[in-house]
Amino acid sequence: MASSSLPDWALLDRCIFEESFPADEPTEATCTNSREDEIRICFQLHAPPRPSSIYLSWPAGKGEFHNFFVLAAHHDAVLFQMMYPISVPGREFSIMYDYILYTVGDDGGGSIRPSLQLLPSVDGTMTEFKALFEKGMYRLTSQRLRRIEGLDLGVLRLGEDCAVVELQIDKFGEIQLELHVLYPLRSGSCRWQTVYPKITIHGNSGIDLETLLWNWSADTVVPIGSYLCWVDYCLGGILLCDVFGGSFDLDYLPFPAKMPDLDRDQHGRLWADVYQTVGVNEDNDVIKFILVVRGDGNMIEDRFVPDFGFIATSWTLKITAPQRDWEIDAIIESDDLWNLDAFALLPHTSLQFSLVSMADPNIIYFTLREKGAEDVGYEYDDIWLVGIDMPNKAVNSSCRYVMGKDENLYPEEAKFAKAKYWYFEPFIPTDLPKYLKHGIR
Repeated sequence: MASSSLPDWALLDRCIFEESFPADEPTEATCTNSREDEIRICFQLHAPPRPSSIYLSWPAGKGEFHNFFVLAAHHDAVLFQMMYPISVPGREFSIMYDYILYTVGDDGGGSIRPSLQLLPSVDGTMTEFKALFEKGMYRLTSQRLRRIEGLDLGVLRLGEDCAVVELQIDKFGEIQLELHVLYPLRSGSCRWQTVYPKITIHGNSGIDLETLLWNWSADTVVPIGSYLCWVDYCLGGILLCDVFGGSFDLDYLPFPAKMPDLDRDQHGRLWADVYQTVGVNEDNDVIKFILVVRGDGNMIEDRFVPDFGFIATSWTLKITAPQRDWEIDAIIESDDLWNLDAFALLPHTSLQFSLVSMADPNIIYFTLREKGAEDVGYEYDDIWLVGIDMPNKAVNSSCRYVMGKDENLYPEEAKFAKAKYWYFEPFIPTDLPKYLKHGIR
């Protein structure tokens, strides 16, 4: 794809394509992992609402325990995690986790050049990781499992600098709060630093520090400006950290409204972000919170009932304001959309997996899943993406995302459709195309 044809931002699909790596792709970058496997990554970037795709070439990564994930993105930085088996003392094997950072830079001759960098594992080098088993010190703790899933890791790009940060709350014995910080682009910086931040609770959340720490479980990490935002959709709030501010102290900001009856033990993490989202628009220094509930104010359960309809509400918080207060900026009801001519061919189901446009904060992208007449079994639903101008209650754009019922799909497309039905992950917004196109910093 020529750089001149790139959009300014994209919806990055978390699905990794491995069977059809494009040839002569200018977004391609290469590195080796800790096992010395060659890794190649490139992107197929499209203007929203059409999703953009990640392609991977990893010839040595075809085994049962090999996997590759995209964790986070900010500006031209995209953070990946890969897993593969290695031999360790006292076991048949264990799983090594590497982190790989994709960035865009100047090659010294004025041309834009993407690159991949292998980051040090939080568990250390491969030799140090193996030594944990040799000394009997390896423990598969809940925090390590969260690290494996990338739930507490975020990446932040600011000018020429970059930070990768992990939040850890150790709940064994006395509760211990830590931030693990890595500056991968700084000369001579190759080790994770550990800092011990303080937390200030803001707003009328009715929660004390001990309750907050004990119940906290981040669902996602969102970057904005010099801040990282750890988001807990079930507890209903954000831990905000100015990563480049010096102190690393955290501010707790409760949501302006909570999803009714949402319980992590009952509904699980995978349901927490279906109908609520924290998004950002950096151009306006705003954090947005979008909540979709049933028309009677209750939580939408597994099966949407059209007779109840839905209500989608959007709040805005300006991060640079002296008082960080949430303000409602838009409310839209199901009939506002279903009565539009532009919605006639779209599924009349609930709005899911909202995502804030990086180009216009009034535009919110949603996923719509079409239901069959019987709505039974495990047929692959048709899935649409639709951009809604919330304040003006209008359809900005739409496109079909997955056509799972189409028998003429290529094998890789059919595999993709099946995976999306069983486990739908939100897209990652990124303005990476802007950096590939203009080389701005």
